Amino acid sequence: MKKTVLFLCTGNYYRSRFAEVFFNHLTNEHRWQAVSRGLRITNKNEGMLSPAVAKQLDRFGIEISPKCLRRPLPVTQADIDSADLVIAVDEEEHRRMIEIELPLNTRQIKFWSVPDVPYVRPEIGMRMLTRNVWELVKMLPIDN
Repeated sequence: MKKTVLFLCTGNYYRSRFAEVFFNHLTNEHRWQAVSRGLRITNKNEGMLSPAVAKQLDRFGIEISPKCLRRPLPVTQADIDSADLVIAVDEEEHRRMIEIELPLNTRQIKFWSVPDVPYVRPEIGMRMLTRNVWELVKMLPIDN
């Protein structure tokens, strides 16, 4: 059975979705899989996935699976309960949201520091996410 990494961001449109797809691409044949959810889904985003994410994945030669072509999803208790590892992509932005809204001890979460637009351009944010996901994959036991 595969273990699950749950990537959290605010809208589940850009950062967590990129991390999910990139992680799954890197661990395709291993015992880990990623899912992503949002802490505060809004209707302000257009489409199912940030165009910047689709463009970056295309640059990497990574095909977006039909499973990933979906609307942003809010995090649920079931998502949390089924995750073996929870990563919030920006501690400054997400720690307080999680403390207020989720029945999850923040000590159980790994926090990264990848700010959202407009604080960093998507190209920079995805570069940061790429590095973080690579480091995560290297430290996880990924043998079958």
